[in-house]
Amino acid sequence: MRLLKQHLDLSGSHSESLTKAADGLVSSTSPDGIRAIIQYLISENKKVQTEVNELNNRLQQSQVQIDKLRVSLSDSHRLGMLDAVTSLKNRHWLDVHLPKEVEAAAHAKEPLSIIMADVDHFKRINDTFGHAVGDEILRRFAELLSKNIKGRDTAARYGGEEFIVVLPQTRLAGARNLGEQMRGELESKKWMHHRTGQPIGKVTASFGIAELRQGEEYDDFLDRADSKLYEAKAAGRNRVVVDE
Repeated sequence: MRLLKQHLDLSGSHSESLTKAADGLVSSTSPDGIRAIIQYLISENKKVQTEVNELNNRLQQSQVQIDKLRVSLSDSHRLGMLDAVTSLKNRHWLDVHLPKEVEAAAHAKEPLSIIMADVDHFKRINDTFGHAVGDEILRRFAELLSKNIKGRDTAARYGGEEFIVVLPQTRLAGARNLGEQMRGELESKKWMHHRTGQPIGKVTASFGIAELRQGEEYDDFLDRADSKLYEAKAAGRNRVVVDE
């Protein structure tokens, strides 16, 4: 803004110079007087050209800085929506985008389902093998979720060992099948300590699933899936419970 103001001030100064020269040409009758005015205009024009070129260079530099700031802001915004451990979308992303998905599904009268998943006995894993192993399991589970979704589906880390999969245009039956597929794939994996080779044993997860109801609010939708996840945990873990 400061550079643009300087540019406007320069234009105003140049305009005053032209007005002064025009008045001089009207009143001047001698060749020497006209020659002096022409020399004055040439000098003023060179001065303006130099200052305009300098201003343009500084404006270009400012534009480069603005572009860098815009990229930096975009990166910060993007990173602010990603989980540092798993690189999935994070809780902040869910808080911003899941209500939008609920609103869009309701407006279009399209189905929307969510899967809430929780790694079973995760505290015991951390206590037994350490947080580095725990983080590795979270990363592997995140990869498993990402591998099994497609299109507009999104996997996110809700917090701790809890994850959410958002499934636009997906009915309850499709979400159930996907949950069972992910549960079975996780259960079949063989886990070992990445440094010592020590067997970790079987890692499982519990899943709660709900489909958006007509007129349902975002919080109620989320609570129903969370309630089914709690039921899966209470019933013995390593299972999928669906809100029929």
